[in-house]
Amino acid sequence: DEKAIESSYMGTVFSSDEKFLYRTGEIRSVVDDRERNMREDIKEWFNPKIDSSLIIHGAGAIRQVGRFILFQNVAQLKNQITAKFNRIKNGDNNIVYMFVFSGISGGTGSGSFIDMGYILKSIAESCQIRQITRLLFAFMPDVNLQHIGTTGPAADIIKRNGFTALKELDYLNNLRAHGTRYTVNYGSDVAVDEIAPPYETTLLFSA
Repeated sequence: DEKAIESSYMGTVFSSDEKFLYRTGEIRSVVDDRERNMREDIKEWFNPKIDSSLIIHGAGAIRQVGRFILFQNVAQLKNQITAKFNRIKNGDNNIVYMFVFSGISGGTGSGSFIDMGYILKSIAESCQIRQITRLLFAFMPDVNLQHIGTTGPAADIIKRNGFTALKELDYLNNLRAHGTRYTVNYGSDVAVDEIAPPYETTLLFSA
């Protein structure tokens, strides 16, 4: 939401190099013609039954659409984060804390917060940042549900997205126990092949 990110809080605003907006472009037309517009590896996980008419704002509360939008913006995201890392590098004693704040019940945040953790690590390694700690601050479904009018089908979607996001996070936090790896090619020379969790620390916030 460009209007929200341009607004101030008690006189504080984000400067141009402190913000990054996902550009959705013609996301509905891309989804409608996914055979031509999506990479083969993306089509492997993108549900072909997704109805593009439901995508009205952002990712339309559809987690897979949110994840796809992240893939579309990886190049620009990498450039901006790389510039930040290069500014703070200090010889061989690089200790960087990365804080990710995300809702887990909509489409954009819920669909991308897991991959964001892995993407940050991949970019940090490419910038030769030797020590990183990623912290996730995740807002639970009841944060959204407390808003007046959030009932019926909308409430069901929020609960379903939140439950699925937590299940995925729990699985990835225990990859070693499962004996599996998380392997993804995001494009733009950003890829992961991990057995570690997406974040070192996760904090869940409830309303």
